[in-house]
Amino acid sequence: MSDNTQQSSPDFDYRAFSIGETRKLLGNISRSHLYTLATTGKLKLTKLGSRSVVTGRSIRQCLDAGRQA
Repeated sequence: MSDNTQQSSPDFDYRAFSIGETRKLLGNISRSHLYTLATTGKLKLTKLGSRSVVTGRSIRQCLDAGRQA
């Protein structure tokens, strides 16, 4: 299954992605750039215990905002 098919699936919004998975979904961005997106409010990190994860919904919103810019 390709990333585009996966991102259009209804369950994508409710899935929690690791930092590494999120970086790949956003085009292999650097870890530093991912945290810059988070601190500027363009990507929302969620704590799950001691781990930071990103929801599919947050990734989708980040990508949609980039398309509109």
